[in-house]
Amino acid sequence: MTRLLVQARCLRSVATRGARSERGSVSLLVAGVVAALVVLSMGAADVARVLHAASTAQTAADAAALAAAQALAIEEEGPTPRDLASEYAARNGAALEACDCEPGTFVATVSVRMAVGDLFLVGGDRRVLARARAEVDVPLPDPPGMGHPPVGSGVYDSSTMAMRQRLPVRRGRRSLLATVDYSLAKRALINQVRTGLASWTDICDAHPELMRAAQHVGEPTRRDCPVCHEAKLKLVTYVYGDGLKHDNGRVWPLDVGLDMAADRPGSWCYVVEVCTECQWNHLHEAFVARAG
Repeated sequence: MTRLLVQARCLRSVATRGARSERGSVSLLVAGVVAALVVLSMGAADVARVLHAASTAQTAADAAALAAAQALAIEEEGPTPRDLASEYAARNGAALEACDCEPGTFVATVSVRMAVGDLFLVGGDRRVLARARAEVDVPLPDPPGMGHPPVGSGVYDSSTMAMRQRLPVRRGRRSLLATVDYSLAKRALINQVRTGLASWTDICDAHPELMRAAQHVGEPTRRDCPVCHEAKLKLVTYVYGDGLKHDNGRVWPLDVGLDMAADRPGSWCYVVEVCTECQWNHLHEAFVARAG
């Protein structure tokens, strides 16, 4: 009997040690899994922060390039193209790194930097760089015999617009229409939505008056809407200038708007692209008479 009791106690002791060993192994495994999940979460947070900074930096670079290009186009006294690029980069939370935008040229290339902030897994001062380029399209006279594409009878697209830009609006005039293209800003806005920094409802918000103008007097294009891809974009033209009085801000046919911008120094002709299905709208191009 005594021997049986001893054997039973030995078996209970062995079983207890085995259970404790198994509990210890499970605890180590759980701790390892938790640590791995924490590291993965921190890494995901770092990646999200870097992507957000990169997207914001690209938006700042696009805005800075457009501001510098607009200053190159109008050639007026005031802030230099570099100063404007630096200002618009700062407005978007970035710092201007470099700006190749000398007055008298027609291309603005800017680089900006933006601090990423403290990261969980990587220490030190981390920054992202972004670069953008905007070009002022200065038209040149066409060779003799080149016709003018009729705006009312033809479909407006990039080829007809390029032909219209190259023609002098008035024979013998020294001032020519210069163009500021806003494709960079549009691309940055759409990228913000695709990366989750904005929603489609934030950018598909055309004013009812703009929608009515697009539906009734907008000029059709062959380009699909970049948002819904279900409708062709329409172009609405506005002209703003100090001497226009009651005509300031009215909707005009594209050819009339270009003539008005060329005839009135300081006036701007803005072309807005609109989708009549999803209410997407964005500034497409701006035209201004260059100083002779």
